[in-house]
Amino acid sequence: MKNDLSLPETDSLAPDTLARVRKNLGSDFVVLGSYLDLGDGSEIRVDLRLQDAKTGQIVSTVTRRGSEAHLDDLITLAGSELRGKLGVAPTPAAEEVAVRAELPANVEAARFYSEGLQKLRNFEPLAARDLLQKAVAADPRHAMSYANLAAAWKALGYDQKAVAAAQKAVEFSSGLRHEEQLRVQGQYYEASHQWEKAIEAYRSLCQGSPDNLDYGLRLANAQIAASKVPEALATLAELRRLPPPQGEDLRIDVDEVMAANEVSDYKRTISLATALAEKAKPQGARYLLGKSLQFRCAALRNLGDLKGATAVCQEARDLSAAIGDRAGEAAAINTTANVLYDEGDLDGARKLYDQAASIYRSIGSTAGVAAATDNAASVISDQGDLVTARKISVEALALYREVGDQTGIGQTLNNLAAQMVQAGDLSAAEKNFQAALDIWRAMGSPDGVATALTNIGDTRMALGEIGGARGAYQESLETFRKNGENSKSAYPLVGMGDVYAASGEFAKAKKSYEESLQISRETGEKHESAVALANLGSLSMQQGDLIAAQQNYQESIKLRNEIGEKSGAAEVSLLLASLSIEEANPSEGEALARKALEEFRAAKISESQISAHAILAQALLAQGKLNLAQKEIALGKPLAAKTEQRVLRSQFEIAAAEVLAASGKPANLQAATASLKAVMQEAEKKGILGVLYEARLALGKAEMKHGNKEDGRARLAEVERDASASGFVLIRRKAATAL
Repeated sequence: MKNDLSLPETDSLAPDTLARVRKNLGSDFVVLGSYLDLGDGSEIRVDLRLQDAKTGQIVSTVTRRGSEAHLDDLITLAGSELRGKLGVAPTPAAEEVAVRAELPANVEAARFYSEGLQKLRNFEPLAARDLLQKAVAADPRHAMSYANLAAAWKALGYDQKAVAAAQKAVEFSSGLRHEEQLRVQGQYYEASHQWEKAIEAYRSLCQGSPDNLDYGLRLANAQIAASKVPEALATLAELRRLPPPQGEDLRIDVDEVMAANEVSDYKRTISLATALAEKAKPQGARYLLGKSLQFRCAALRNLGDLKGATAVCQEARDLSAAIGDRAGEAAAINTTANVLYDEGDLDGARKLYDQAASIYRSIGSTAGVAAATDNAASVISDQGDLVTARKISVEALALYREVGDQTGIGQTLNNLAAQMVQAGDLSAAEKNFQAALDIWRAMGSPDGVATALTNIGDTRMALGEIGGARGAYQESLETFRKNGENSKSAYPLVGMGDVYAASGEFAKAKKSYEESLQISRETGEKHESAVALANLGSLSMQQGDLIAAQQNYQESIKLRNEIGEKSGAAEVSLLLASLSIEEANPSEGEALARKALEEFRAAKISESQISAHAILAQALLAQGKLNLAQKEIALGKPLAAKTEQRVLRSQFEIAAAEVLAASGKPANLQAATASLKAVMQEAEKKGILGVLYEARLALGKAEMKHGNKEDGRARLAEVERDASASGFVLIRRKAATAL
C-alpha cells in the first residue's frame, strides 16, 4: 500500500515528517516522499525525490529500507543523504532533536496528524477534530497534535476543550524549536482569549517568517477577536500580496468577512460572504459555506430585511446541522430568535434563545452561552420581569468578561443599562451606556456607537436634559443612516420626536414619529411601531385632537398585547386613562389606571408606579374623591422621592400639588404653590414647555379656587396666550375653561 507524504506547499514551516529535508533548499525545489509496505508487515521502503519546481525534473532520489516502527529514523537518514548529495551542510544536532520533537512518535500518529492537519486547512474542523483526537491517542505527548486539536475545538465552538488541548500542547512543548514553542503559546493564548498576548506571539512569528500564511492568519484572527479591526485589515492586506496560492487562500476571505461584521459594515459583510460562498461551493467546503450563510443571515437582520434573514438563517441552520457544526447551528438559531424578537414574537424568541444557549452550553462555548442568555434577558425585560432580566444580564456580562469578548461586553452593558433605565437607576445606566459607547468607538463599530447614543439620548430625556438628548439622538440617527441601517434609525427618530415635542416643535415631532412608524411597519418591528403610535397619540392629545389620540393609543396597545409586552401595554393604558380624564370620563380613567398599577406592581417597575399613582389621583380628584386621591399621592411620594427621572418626578409633583391645594387649607395651598413654582423654575430652565405650562395651569387653577382670584386669572390668561402661541392646544383649552 502506497501513502503520499508530500509536504503541503501552503505551509513552508509545517511540522511534517519532511520538514527537515526541505529546510534550506529554497523555493526552487520541492521534496516529494512516499513509503511502500513490502508485504510482510515488518519492512517498508522510503523514497525521497527532489524536484526542480521550475522544470519539473527529478534531480535526485534517495531510497531507504527498514522497519515501519522506525519510519521517522528512515526519513531522517534519507534526508541527510539527500542533503549530502546536494552539498548542503548537515542539520545541527540540537536542531535535529528539536525537529524530531515536532513529529509524532510513530507512523499511526503521524498519519492521523497529517490527515487532521489537512482537514483543518480545508475548513473541515469536525473531521480534523476526530483525526487529531486519534493522533493524540496514538502519541499522547505530541505537542503539535494538541495545538491543532485546540484549533479544531475552537472552530467548533468548544471553548473549554480548546483551552484544555492548548494547555496540553504547552505542557509537551519544551523540546520544540523556539519558533514552534511560540506558536504553541500563541495557540494557548488564543484559546483562553488572552488576545494581547496572542497578538504579541503571532506578531513575533510573522516578523520572523513574513511569508508564512498560517502565522499571518493567526495574527489577523487574534486582532479581530481583540476588536483591532484596522490592524487586522492591514495584516490581511499583506497576506493578499503573497504569491499564489497563499494570497488566494480562502482563509483570508473568511477573516475579511469577520472583520467587516465586527465593525458593523453589514453591506460589505453580505458582499464578502456571498463571494466566499461562490468560492466554497466548487471546492465542496460545506463548513465554509455554512459560515458564509451565518454571516449573511445576521447582516440581513441588522439591515432590517427580516424576511430575507429568516430564509438564509434557516438554510444556515440546516447545513450546520447536516455537517455536525453545532456552534454554527446555535448561531443560526440565535439570529433567527433575534428576527422573531424584532417582529415582536417574544415567546418564540425566548424559546429559540434557550435552545441556542443549550447547544452552546453542551459544547462549552462560554461566549455563545453569554450571547443567548443576554438576548433572553432582553425578552424577559420587555415582558416586565426586570429583576430576573437584570440578574441574567449580570451573569452574561461576567461570562463575556471571562473570555474577553469586547463586542459582547458592549452589548450586555448596553442591555443592562436599558434595564436600569426602566428601574429608574439613571446614573448607573448612563455610566454603562457610556462604557459601551467607549468600547464601540474604540472598536470602530458604527452600529454599536449608534445604539449606545440612542440609549444615552433616552437617559438624558428622562433626566430632563433636552439639549444633551438632542445631540445624542442626532448623532445616532446620522450614524445609522450612514451605515445603511435604515431600519434601526426608527429608534433615534422617536427620540428626536420626543425632543421636539418637549420643546413645542410639534410639526417636527409629528414628522419624526411618522417616519419612525413607517420604517418600523416596513420592517415588521412591532415594538417600535407601538412606541411611535403611543407618542403620536400623546402629540395628538397635546394638540387637542382627542379622537386621533384615542385611535393611536388603541392601535399601540393592540400591538403591545400581540407581542406579549404586558408592561408596555399597561403604559399605554395609563395614557388612555389620562385621555379619559380629558374627555370628562374620570371613572374610566380610574379603572384603567388601577389596572395598570397592578401590572406595574407585579412587575416591580417602580418608575411606572409613580405615573400610575399620579394619574389615578387626578382621576379620583376629578370625581371629588379627595381622600382617595390623597392616599394615592401618599403611596407614590416615597417612590417619586427616589427617582432620578426629573420629568416623571415633575409630573408627579404637579398632581400632588393639585391634590394638596384641593383641600382648601391655606397652609396646603402655600405648600402647593411653592412646589409648583419649583417645578416651573426647573422646567423653564431645561426648556420642557409641556411641564412648564401644566405647572402654571395647576397653580392658576388653585389660585382661582382657593387663593387670590385676580392672580389666578392673570396667570391663566398668560398660560392661555403662551400655550396657544406654542401649539399646546389642550392646555390652552383647559386654561380658557378655568377662566
